[in-house]
Amino acid sequence: MGGELVLFTMKSCPYCTMMKDMLTENNISFHDRDIDLYPDEFELFVEAVGGNEYVPSFMIIKTDEKGNLDSELYAPDQHYHGIDEGIEIIKKKLILD
Repeated sequence: MGGELVLFTMKSCPYCTMMKDMLTENNISFHDRDIDLYPDEFELFVEAVGGNEYVPSFMIIKTDEKGNLDSELYAPDQHYHGIDEGIEIIKKKLILD
Protein backbone atom coordinates (compact mmCIF):
# COMPACT_ATOMS: atom_id res chain seq x y z
CA MET A 1 0.00 0.00 0.00
CA GLY A 2 2.89 2.39 0.70
CA GLY A 3 2.88 5.69 2.50
CA GLU A 4 5.06 8.58 3.59
CA LEU A 5 7.77 8.42 6.22
CA VAL A 6 8.54 11.44 8.40
CA LEU A 7 11.74 11.03 10.42
CA PHE A 8 12.42 13.29 13.42
CA THR A 9 16.17 13.71 13.91
CA MET A 10 18.91 15.91 15.38
CA LYS A 11 22.17 16.80 13.64
CA SER A 12 24.24 15.73 16.65
CA CYS A 13 22.54 12.32 17.01
CA PRO A 14 24.65 9.38 15.77
CA TYR A 15 21.60 7.08 15.85
CA CYS A 16 19.74 9.48 13.58
CA THR A 17 22.62 9.40 11.11
CA MET A 18 22.67 5.60 11.21
CA MET A 19 18.92 5.39 10.59
CA LYS A 20 19.07 7.87 7.69
CA ASP A 21 22.00 5.92 6.16
CA MET A 22 20.13 2.60 6.50
CA LEU A 23 16.97 4.07 4.97
CA THR A 24 19.00 5.38 2.05
CA GLU A 25 20.75 2.00 1.63
CA ASN A 26 17.31 0.33 1.53
CA ASN A 27 15.99 2.86 -1.02
CA ILE A 28 13.34 4.09 1.40
CA SER A 29 12.50 7.75 0.93
CA PHE A 30 11.77 9.91 3.95
CA HIS A 31 11.13 13.48 5.01
CA ASP A 32 13.82 14.51 7.49
CA ARG A 33 12.52 16.86 10.17
CA ASP A 34 15.38 18.16 12.31
CA ILE A 35 13.78 18.87 15.69
CA ASP A 36 15.94 21.99 16.12
CA LEU A 37 14.36 23.44 12.95
CA TYR A 38 10.82 22.08 13.56
CA PRO A 39 10.38 22.10 17.35
CA ASP A 40 6.61 22.71 17.23
CA GLU A 41 6.05 19.61 15.06
CA PHE A 42 8.20 17.51 17.36
CA GLU A 43 6.36 18.83 20.44
CA LEU A 44 3.08 17.60 18.97
CA PHE A 45 4.68 14.22 18.22
CA VAL A 46 6.07 13.92 21.78
CA GLU A 47 2.68 14.75 23.24
CA ALA A 48 1.00 12.16 21.02
CA VAL A 49 3.40 9.37 22.11
CA GLY A 50 3.08 10.17 25.79
CA GLY A 51 6.18 12.23 26.41
CA ASN A 52 8.95 10.21 24.76
CA GLU A 53 11.46 12.81 23.49
CA TYR A 54 14.07 10.44 22.05
CA VAL A 55 15.21 10.49 18.43
CA PRO A 56 15.20 9.11 15.86
CA SER A 57 11.43 8.96 16.04
CA PHE A 58 9.21 8.51 13.05
CA MET A 59 5.70 8.77 11.73
CA ILE A 60 4.21 6.76 8.89
CA ILE A 61 1.36 8.49 7.08
CA LYS A 62 -0.96 6.51 4.82
CA THR A 63 -4.11 7.21 2.85
CA ASP A 64 -6.81 4.55 2.83
CA GLU A 65 -9.05 3.59 -0.10
CA LYS A 66 -11.50 6.35 0.81
CA GLY A 67 -8.81 9.02 0.91
CA ASN A 68 -8.68 9.28 4.71
CA LEU A 69 -5.30 9.97 6.28
CA ASP A 70 -3.99 7.65 8.97
CA SER A 71 -0.73 7.99 10.87
CA GLU A 72 1.28 5.68 13.08
CA LEU A 73 3.84 7.07 15.53
CA TYR A 74 7.02 5.30 16.65
CA ALA A 75 9.48 6.44 19.33
CA PRO A 76 12.67 4.62 20.34
CA ASP A 77 12.61 2.59 23.56
CA GLN A 78 8.83 2.79 23.47
CA HIS A 79 7.84 1.26 20.13
CA TYR A 80 11.16 -0.16 18.93
CA HIS A 81 14.56 -1.01 20.38
CA GLY A 82 17.54 -0.40 18.16
CA ILE A 83 17.88 1.05 14.68
CA ASP A 84 17.57 -2.36 12.99
CA GLU A 85 14.17 -2.97 14.60
CA GLY A 86 13.01 0.51 13.59
CA ILE A 87 14.06 -0.12 9.98
CA GLU A 88 12.19 -3.45 9.96
CA ILE A 89 9.02 -1.73 11.18
CA ILE A 90 9.37 0.88 8.44
CA LYS A 91 9.94 -1.76 5.76
CA LYS A 92 6.94 -3.76 6.93
CA LYS A 93 4.63 -0.75 7.12
CA LEU A 94 5.75 0.97 3.90
CA ILE A 95 6.60 -1.92 1.63
CA LEU A 96 4.63 -4.95 2.76
CA ASP A 97 1.34 -3.39 3.91
